[in-house]
Amino acid sequence: MPLLRLLGIVFILIPTTLAAQIPSEIPESPIQAGGRALLFQVQSVSLSAFGGATMSAKWHPSPTVARRASLTVDGDLATAEDRGRQRVNFDFDLLFLKYSRTRTPVYLYYGLGPTAMFRIDRQTQDVGPSHTNLQSGLGVGAVLGVEWIVAPAIGLVGEYISSLFLTYSRRPVSSDETVGEYGVRLQPRGARAGVSVYF
Repeated sequence: MPLLRLLGIVFILIPTTLAAQIPSEIPESPIQAGGRALLFQVQSVSLSAFGGATMSAKWHPSPTVARRASLTVDGDLATAEDRGRQRVNFDFDLLFLKYSRTRTPVYLYYGLGPTAMFRIDRQTQDVGPSHTNLQSGLGVGAVLGVEWIVAPAIGLVGEYISSLFLTYSRRPVSSDETVGEYGVRLQPRGARAGVSVYF
């Protein structure tokens, strides 16, 4: 019985002592009021497709709030099976992010904001005219991610982003006629990994 009582006291005192030793704020963390960062992310790269690269600029008015502007470019190169097709996509986001308060170097964040996109899909043929499909859209983007501060000015980032667009598309229906269409498109843009550089 005394042994059980002693173990109970130990299991109560150890977590209490450790919690008291954790600082209320991480001095080395660059996620502070006035913090600024450049963020570079890559989705995937292969011989036939460039899965997407994002360059972002971020500013923290406070440790728990950030504003981020991002430009993403991706596309497909011609392949042996489809030599005449080229696709290029552009996405621009302005996201308002909310960061969790934490006593560790790992921060959870989420956010919403306006987004815009532009798509070009061009297909050329050995015989006959080429066809170009154009699509543009405005909508709302949402993101959920984690940032791990590994050095005083460096953070590793992993996130998932998705967008909902109101779109307008133009596509050819014959060699001399095109049609325009409006629509709504949910676009999961997938998981990304990247690096934040604070200055």
